[in-house]
Amino acid sequence: MQDNLRIYFKDKMHFESLIKKNRKFNCTIDSEDLKNDNPEALYYPIKGKIGSLVYVINPQSAYIENSIHKYHNLIMTGKEYNYNDFSYCDLVQTLDELLNEFPEYDFLDTKITSLEFGFNLAVDINVKDLIEKNVLLYNFKPHYVFEDNKNFVLKKFKSGNHIFKIYDKGRQNKLDYELLRVELKYNTKELKKLGIINFLDLYDPHKNLGLFNDFMKKFEDLIIIDDRFTEGLSKEEIANLGNKLEYSYWKRKDFSESTKSRHKKKLLKFIEDKKMDKKFIYIKDLIIQKFNQLFEDCNKSYPLPINY
Repeated sequence: MQDNLRIYFKDKMHFESLIKKNRKFNCTIDSEDLKNDNPEALYYPIKGKIGSLVYVINPQSAYIENSIHKYHNLIMTGKEYNYNDFSYCDLVQTLDELLNEFPEYDFLDTKITSLEFGFNLAVDINVKDLIEKNVLLYNFKPHYVFEDNKNFVLKKFKSGNHIFKIYDKGRQNKLDYELLRVELKYNTKELKKLGIINFLDLYDPHKNLGLFNDFMKKFEDLIIIDDRFTEGLSKEEIANLGNKLEYSYWKRKDFSESTKSRHKKKLLKFIEDKKMDKKFIYIKDLIIQKFNQLFEDCNKSYPLPINY
């Protein structure tokens, strides 16, 4: 579900005035210049925190960013973490909390410039092995970030105006169970396509459903393939599959785009026919189950439409 976000305040001067007069916020500058709006003073950037969220005010802009999930848990438990479930109803409650911090600001006059949407999945397989050995390509392109240490493994893939990230949430948080995190990071252009423009759009259940449907569509581009050495393939099939799972195969200049397209469809069909997509199907089913669990009408007044 929704997590890290950035909220841009269009009326920067109004937002700044609210920050300045509300002394419960921990502003980094506390001086007569700040209180009196001294035009000669160089006090930008103004930074501070609202719970676990961070606000930044520059000469020409103002925004709030960070994990809305951690903000919720800090309010509810006094601790910052985001490895538990975060339902749609939790989201609504948390957005209300943030909105109420600025009752004098019109939150229609905002812009969402970044948003992450994803799921924490408790799995019965080793997450580190899954990411290292089975998560191979995204839209037939390799990861552009790979981190691997004794406590954490992560891969990031970029395609167009979004970033797909998959990592070991369990080891990151020193949990005693395997927890996989899969998430998409959207920029302004992608969010606009989904009708998410301002802060109030984050509430809309139909736009949250739209985020999920888009997430699932993009998830289909992630190639998670079972171990080809244990699936009863011939030596020729193993070699051919290994070749086509290398990005260098798809950036060859001697292939036309139509030829590449045919080869891609043929590869995906081979994986499906050989039933080497069991881990992919397993993760996909968990995502659908988790969304069905977390996405509910908080007032129980009408059923939310779910396509999966």
